[in-house]
Amino acid sequence: MDAVVRRLELLKLEGLGFSQSEIVKELSVKFACSCRSVYNDFETRQSWQPVVQSVIDARRVLLKVVNRYEQIYCQASVQLLRALNG
Repeated sequence: MDAVVRRLELLKLEGLGFSQSEIVKELSVKFACSCRSVYNDFETRQSWQPVVQSVIDARRVLLKVVNRYEQIYCQASVQLLRALNG
């Protein structure tokens, strides 16, 4: 069960934009496992990611992703306008 939780956290951190090395460092400490275990999660993700994410409603995930991109776009637009006007 720890591996599943660790892998879900990996996906979350990756989605937030953390680099692979940052994720490995963070998760190896948080889950008291070797860095190699986390790197292995990255290397084998094609086998476990579909299984882990199939538990989640695909439509809900898609809506969350669209919403997140919309929020990022809005924030970037505001930053650009501020830079142009400042």
